[in-house]
Amino acid sequence: MNKKIIEKVLIFENSTIETALKKLNKNSMQILFVVNKKKKFLGAITDGDIRRSLIKKLQITNKLKEVINKNSIYANQKTSYEEAKIIMENNDIRYLPLLDKNKIIKSFYSLEKKDLEKKKNIFFIMAGGFGKRLLPFTKKTPKPMLKIGNKPILEHIINGAQKNGFENFVISVHYLSKKIIKYFQNGKKFKINIKYIIENKPCGTAGSLRFLKKKPLAPIIVCNGDVLSNLNYDDLLDFHNKKKSDFTIVVRNLVHKNPYGVVNLNKNRVTSLEEKKDLVMNINAGIYIINPKVLKLIKLKKMDMPDFINLLIKRRKKIFSFPLKDNWIDVGNKENLKHSKKFIN
Repeated sequence: MNKKIIEKVLIFENSTIETALKKLNKNSMQILFVVNKKKKFLGAITDGDIRRSLIKKLQITNKLKEVINKNSIYANQKTSYEEAKIIMENNDIRYLPLLDKNKIIKSFYSLEKKDLEKKKNIFFIMAGGFGKRLLPFTKKTPKPMLKIGNKPILEHIINGAQKNGFENFVISVHYLSKKIIKYFQNGKKFKINIKYIIENKPCGTAGSLRFLKKKPLAPIIVCNGDVLSNLNYDDLLDFHNKKKSDFTIVVRNLVHKNPYGVVNLNKNRVTSLEEKKDLVMNINAGIYIINPKVLKLIKLKKMDMPDFINLLIKRRKKIFSFPLKDNWIDVGNKENLKHSKKFIN
């Protein structure tokens, strides 16, 4: 196997979680093989391992040695593909590293991708906003129809969902709704099904969910009409289902670099001094999974998503956060719109 291919999936144990995230985003395998300075194989790390570490409150500045799966399965370099395939299928893994006697990775096998399974879930996109922060661009064009490259933002969102097997879409529209409907129509030209909820008056970012005509049986994926991400929705659905969650919020880890020392006080007394402590926050990424049974709680004519989430918390529903390690951008302001073409590329 070409050494360059192997190098793409190798990472050193002293690298940070952040470095691993960046490297995972550059390859389609969603796995890295962790090695020491002598390139001896120590274990594997997947996007799932990183996600679980973030749930456990580890930071992206932590070292990989804290999250590495040391029980990773491997084989010797003389293993045939037929033998490797049995190992991978029996252990439910997609990649198997092949090591020499010094535990140096010489190659790896991979299972061929399965045919994409079509999902019955509704993919609900909220596209009714006025886009005031993007004026004058949105004076005659609804925000989701602003083009990035040669496609509207909304088409990029739909394409990303299609790659994950979604084919049933509902789009809530209000401002300049006719332009959205004229472009996408019933979705036939995109090989999907599209239905619309037309808001005569703005219903808020959760209110339009009340107007779903048929009560869905499967969890609903809800996405803001101005967020782009290469999120793996299979992982998100698996997480939601395993947690038996009523509502899952996709969250993004945001780090604010602080160039100053932080003085911790108790009244006026200094208790400690920390040099350049960064502020780490979990922000709402504008992507959710909702179980249909909680939709009946949306009774107001207008309700925003934060109000709905707080209502669910008050009712003691199961709400979980799903850490987003994938690329993500909110195209809701001029600065991000300017950089969105680079994101797509």
